[in-house]
Amino acid sequence: ALGLIDDMESAPFLVESGGKQRVAKLKPGGPAELMAPDTDASWLPRPNWVDARDGAQRPVPLWLKDPRNKFWFEYLPEARAVYVQFNQVGNKEDETVEAFAARLFAFVEARPVERLVLDLRLNRGGNGGLNRPLLLSVIRSPKVDQKGRLFAILGRSTWSAAQMLVNELERYTSTIFVGEPSGGKVNSYGDSHRITLPNSGITVRVSTLWWQQDERDRRQWTAPHVAAELTFQDYRTNNDPALNAALSYVPKRSLAELLKEALSANDPKLAAERNRQWRADPVNAYVDTEGELNGLGYELLAARRLDQAIEVFKLNAAAYPQSANAYDSLGEAYRTRGDKEAAIRSYEKALELNPNQRSAVEALKELRGR
Repeated sequence: ALGLIDDMESAPFLVESGGKQRVAKLKPGGPAELMAPDTDASWLPRPNWVDARDGAQRPVPLWLKDPRNKFWFEYLPEARAVYVQFNQVGNKEDETVEAFAARLFAFVEARPVERLVLDLRLNRGGNGGLNRPLLLSVIRSPKVDQKGRLFAILGRSTWSAAQMLVNELERYTSTIFVGEPSGGKVNSYGDSHRITLPNSGITVRVSTLWWQQDERDRRQWTAPHVAAELTFQDYRTNNDPALNAALSYVPKRSLAELLKEALSANDPKLAAERNRQWRADPVNAYVDTEGELNGLGYELLAARRLDQAIEVFKLNAAAYPQSANAYDSLGEAYRTRGDKEAAIRSYEKALELNPNQRSAVEALKELRGR
């Protein structure tokens, strides 16, 4: 369907092992298993299949321990942490999400728990209305809802009702997101219905509702605060970099704090170097700092530290070259300092990126005297 192969019955893959390459031709194995559309079952081992983890020395990682189970938890005494796998937003026959949340947090309150890790990597959704009891239980637990104590692991299959839970955790709690970007957008279509196409007989799922948190939020995903992506080597050896990152997390100063300190010492070169180092760290691969640095720039602007504000806005525009707002803010800083030509260039760049940037339109009219 994508034009990647010519023959549906034979897919050639170029593989390399030990420095040698060869072509392996694979045949389709039949229809994909959809035992639970709201849980990612693609990682489950199948009969007569070779799995890269077959020779692993470590035990099965927790995220692959019981993926068919809609929700469960385990205490990790050495880390004083509770690991919770929430694989589907749906009730079990013998336990509701509400009852599970009550049981989970009764355990948390009774034990020496310093961290709670909520794993949503395999959660493709379900009934979003069932997120509420779990969310409220988190909010009501000051023992857990603190920065550095509450973590949620995201992945490429975190979407739909699971994305709705992510949205609510981001808005109302101190959750630190770990892993990969989520598979869903903050605003997205959902509530899919099955439709069987009349001629081919193929069954498809079609979304029927538009779920919107904020129309201005155009993010393609929810990004992890701590990137911990799964490599093939990790999978082969049963290593879980995301859980490891959550359990070993140590708070660090934000990029804005690091830049503010350097600029307060009148050292723009140090600020630029700290910015470079911070962005080069793989842990920060997906962190969006545009709003954070924009806020710092305006803080410096209000304090009449104009040169320092301009340095921050310049770093922000360089990091987000497609952001009209970043260039608009830079233009305002130049304009405040009285640098007319630089201000005009920045505002023109903002309009090039977004012709509807009203603040840039008005500023250019005033700067050009018309």
